[in-house]
Amino acid sequence: MQANLFKKSAVLIERDSLHCKLYEDVLTANGFDVYTAKSAMDGLIKIKETKQDLAVINTEIAEESFIEKLIAKMHSERASNLMPIIGLSSYSAEFKKILQKFWMHS
Repeated sequence: MQANLFKKSAVLIERDSLHCKLYEDVLTANGFDVYTAKSAMDGLIKIKETKQDLAVINTEIAEESFIEKLIAKMHSERASNLMPIIGLSSYSAEFKKILQKFWMHS
């Protein structure tokens, strides 16, 4: 029971079931309870409902402007404003561009 006090939680926002399984296995092996969301909105609802320690987002789930809004919303919420966000994408340069735009304007 005491071990559960130190359990971390993560929201994984990913549509592809194979990728979900892979990322979930990696997170679980590193001590996370993982909630998998198939949409960004579902993930945001979970983040609002319960304190999460990490968000892992496939940046290809939505267009660039939606990802920017999602990150801004997470940043503005008291429960998640300091939560680390990991962006997964086969287009890493695009995600870097999104993050640079967001942090330069906040």
